[in-house]
Amino acid sequence: MAANKEEIAELLQQARMQAGKAADQDQPAYYRDAFEALAQAVEKLANTVGESHHEKVVRAVEEFQGDEGI
Repeated sequence: MAANKEEIAELLQQARMQAGKAADQDQPAYYRDAFEALAQAVEKLANTVGESHHEKVVRAVEEFQGDEGI
């Protein structure tokens, strides 16, 4: 479910529009829609960063442990 920047930006824009509708029209269902779009954007972003970020953190920790003699 990896996404490019445009897909994530589109979902975030959708969330902003739904939240604006909810505030303007006092409709709780629009807040739900905004939250759903935001959750999808976060999930796509997490999957995009995912494993490569994890590998970088592991490598940095291993390097730190080696340098510090831990």
